[in-house]
Amino acid sequence: MFFFLLLVLSWWVNLPGYWVRDLAKRALQRHEAHLALSWIDRAFAFQPNDSSAMLLAVRANLQLNLNSKAHEWLERAQAMGAKEEATNLLRCMIAAQLGNVDAAEQLLSDLSFHDIPIEANEAVIRAYQYGKQRQRADLILDQFEKDSETKWIALYHRGRLFEIDEDFQNAGLCYSKALSLQPSSSRAAFRAGICFYHTRDFDRAEECFRKPGLGPYQSVFAIELANCLWEKNEAEQAAKVIEPFLEWRPHQTQPLYIQLDEYVDSDRVAIVAARIEDALGHREQTVRLLERALSFNHRDFEGRALLVKNLQALGRTQEAEKVAAVQSQMVLGRQHCRQLRQELEQNPRDFDKLCELAELYWQVESDAEALLTVSEILDQDPNCERALQLQAAILREQKSRQQSGTPSSGK
Repeated sequence: MFFFLLLVLSWWVNLPGYWVRDLAKRALQRHEAHLALSWIDRAFAFQPNDSSAMLLAVRANLQLNLNSKAHEWLERAQAMGAKEEATNLLRCMIAAQLGNVDAAEQLLSDLSFHDIPIEANEAVIRAYQYGKQRQRADLILDQFEKDSETKWIALYHRGRLFEIDEDFQNAGLCYSKALSLQPSSSRAAFRAGICFYHTRDFDRAEECFRKPGLGPYQSVFAIELANCLWEKNEAEQAAKVIEPFLEWRPHQTQPLYIQLDEYVDSDRVAIVAARIEDALGHREQTVRLLERALSFNHRDFEGRALLVKNLQALGRTQEAEKVAAVQSQMVLGRQHCRQLRQELEQNPRDFDKLCELAELYWQVESDAEALLTVSEILDQDPNCERALQLQAAILREQKSRQQSGTPSSGK
């Protein structure tokens, strides 16, 4: 009898932690990672060494693209005796988000689709999308479409496939359908707004960016709303929208679990605010904002052109000439990128040229293009030292930028 009472008491003590973990799981299913983390914190208040809550923390951080934090929680969960199957699933998600699809697939190979968390499949889909392995992505999306609860996720990712191909019309339609099934999806609303912006349907884009109840995502929606208003020649209104966020920096929050390409290595708020100040004729403020943006990302071609214009308007001719000279070098670098791509069509396994292309991408295009090219090299030659060194350098700079918000090195 005593042991039975002890068992009941143990069950009763652990019950609050179970309830809180269940709330965290439900939040993760809705892709509300910040809310899930708040429930996970409460679970730790009941049981500080709860390995199940630690695994939920891994998933929440993965939804926010915080791979290093996810990895830390995974190691802690393993140390507390978390099941090997669960840790392998989460290891798969980390591998997929880092672009290592083969490692992710290996970890998933012995499981059925319904045994795999949604985030794991989504991580693999994203890796396929950017690796151009569309047929493999479609196989997973077909499974998502069979379930009414996950159909919106399939529509969202099909939108991503269209968007990667710059088919913004069809991408916007997919995101809109996803929103009709999941109206609370901030990432679908954001990407729909971006696509409507690209098709110059600024009214529909504005409607997406005015979506209420955004919580921690308010800043990025406000920035893009201001950009839409600028496009509609409503600069004064745009200035009012963006003003509260002028001190916002990309490193201060992990914006959305939505592949925020626009914010990966750009001080987006400074660029948008500079456009608005330029439209209002505020030259000095425009120059200050553009110098800030270019200190964060020296590769912003549009930002340099706008800076030259405003420096010339202020009579700062020598400074304008220096900025224009750097811009000319960027033009030559981009031309060389095109030339290398043409040459590689004839010999795709020319690793020297692929490495040169990856390095040029890093200098004049974007981290994403550089890392994709590095992945292509390492898929064929995992020990290519030049590619490994470049990958390490890019990831090191990205990590430094995320942690401290310091400008890029301007290589």
